[in-house]
Amino acid sequence: MLDPSAAFDTLHRGILLSRFENVFGISESALKWITSYLTDRFQLVVIDSEHSKPVLLKYGVPQGSVLGPKKYAMYAKPLRAIIRWHGLSYHFYADDTQLYISFKPKEDAVKAQSLSSIDNCLIDIERWMRTNMLKLNNDKTEVILFTSKHNAIHIENVTVCFGDINRTPVNTVRNVGVIFDSALNMEQQLNNICRAGYHQIRNIGHIRRYLTSDASKSLDKGLIISCLDYCNALCYGLPQASINKNNNNNNDNNNNNNVYLIKRPY
Repeated sequence: MLDPSAAFDTLHRGILLSRFENVFGISESALKWITSYLTDRFQLVVIDSEHSKPVLLKYGVPQGSVLGPKKYAMYAKPLRAIIRWHGLSYHFYADDTQLYISFKPKEDAVKAQSLSSIDNCLIDIERWMRTNMLKLNNDKTEVILFTSKHNAIHIENVTVCFGDINRTPVNTVRNVGVIFDSALNMEQQLNNICRAGYHQIRNIGHIRRYLTSDASKSLDKGLIISCLDYCNALCYGLPQASINKNNNNNNDNNNNNNVYLIKRPY
């Protein structure tokens, strides 16, 4: 799980515009429009009626815009060729990058080759980012291994070399708002969904007497059902005991404040 530091703020506009023209074939009026959109942008701080002196922004793309993530994806297009060259697969979402590779844990030679591919790929990615005004955030770079309990014993000492640091796999990672665990049972993600839904139910309950039926339904759809429906396809195939959170079916729930009853089918 890779995360560049302040990626949107450090993009080199000259490199970005060159990539638009030479890689994506954007030219003439379209290129002039993009150039006009990116250049002559200023930043200042306003507190009450006082404001600082405007500062010209020489790097980066506007954050919070529709075009910002798209421009970063086009800027980072060469990373795809680097990752594929090392035999890895990838997912990109804005400035978040996930690299992954599969191997059989019982085959030591295959395991060693896979880990070596990851190490070498990270070296090349870091080198490319340095030459393109980007930097990986070491604190947010994480490694996770998905495996069954039966094979976990064969990967106990696996590490990934990132710069001068050997990264030990973690038990859970957050990816686009979803928590993945090493066993892929999604238990912590389900607990978080239940906790968030229960919190919203209590908040709505406090003001229910002041709401109409239609207003209550709107809050339910916007705050609770949206939480239940987000990425719920990842729950497909999980045991019913995990999906149907019910205090009567789990004796441990009395001692676990993270699990609540929410009757909502996936």
